[in-house]
Amino acid sequence: MSELHQLWALAGTLTAVYLGLALFLRTQAPKPSDPPRPISPAQRAELLELLRRGEDAAAMRRYREYSGASLVAAQAYVAALREPAGPDGP
Repeated sequence: MSELHQLWALAGTLTAVYLGLALFLRTQAPKPSDPPRPISPAQRAELLELLRRGEDAAAMRRYREYSGASLVAAQAYVAALREPAGPDGP
């Protein structure tokens, strides 16, 4: 086999490996999640009570249960609840 044929064979092999890896990684990419569902005023009051008692992790967990939010979204929501006006008003 000539040197040129060996180079073409190597190029073909590397291309196949690259495409296979790209397809594999594409299937492993995180899927975008749905936006969180709104929560009721009673649920919001429960979250505020948990925060008042210093149970931030429980508030995030409960918000995730109520809204279906991701962990990052729950952290942002609970952080916003700590603000004086909160995410949904005073």
